[in-house]
Amino acid sequence: FAAREDRYIKHLLTWRRWELNRVDLRHQVLLRKLDRLIQYLNAVRAVWSNERDQILPEEKEEHSRQTRIFDLCLRSGAPEDEVKLVLSEFEEDTSD
Repeated sequence: FAAREDRYIKHLLTWRRWELNRVDLRHQVLLRKLDRLIQYLNAVRAVWSNERDQILPEEKEEHSRQTRIFDLCLRSGAPEDEVKLVLSEFEEDTSD
């Protein structure tokens, strides 16, 4: 009975660590996503108040790409570096 209890406790510890890592990753991704959104909105406000020229298509594309990466991180639970790597490989394969 003690061995079974020991295995169950180890399983719970492993599960909780995994769950905490997942929650921590989501928290970090959401903070970065919020920061990027604030930066983009500040750029839009600067355009509206004539403090800068309009937002370039490259900036819009970069913003949407970064947003896509963050969304994939949140859905998959994978770190941003891994998602970027897989996404760039996918883009290379589909661009041929």
